Amino acid sequence: MDPKTTAAQLRCPTGQSGIEAAEKMNLTNRETNLSVFAELDVCAGDSILEIGPGNGGLVPSLLADTENVRYTGIDWSQEMVDEALQRNGKLQNVDFVRGSSDNLPFANAIFNKVFCVHTIYFWNRPETHLAEAARVLSPGG
Repeated sequence: MDPKTTAAQLRCPTGQSGIEAAEKMNLTNRETNLSVFAELDVCAGDSILEIGPGNGGLVPSLLADTENVRYTGIDWSQEMVDEALQRNGKLQNVDFVRGSSDNLPFANAIFNKVFCVHTIYFWNRPETHLAEAARVLSPGG
């Protein structure tokens, strides 16, 4: 793939190339994601929003050994949402939705943890996305 096509697939994966790109991202970003997951200190009762989960391939690692956690992933790519739903269909309290983090389709203060890994450089106006993340984050979250 040429650099523009590669960048487009990383931003919003589509088609077979997007599915392949997501698998590569799972491998290359695994250690970074695992470090972020450790910092999140996931506990029973948490309500977590991930911005840009891709195909959700790393979600089982986030939720391992923890019960009673509600996880939601939001991604720009409908293809990735579909893949994530398929991959994680057996997990309890896990959902994936299509949308953009600059206009999150959630009520105020419903998540106690919000995170993203390798997404901020795709945001045209980071302050708008961060304001939305703060809006859906509960006080003290």
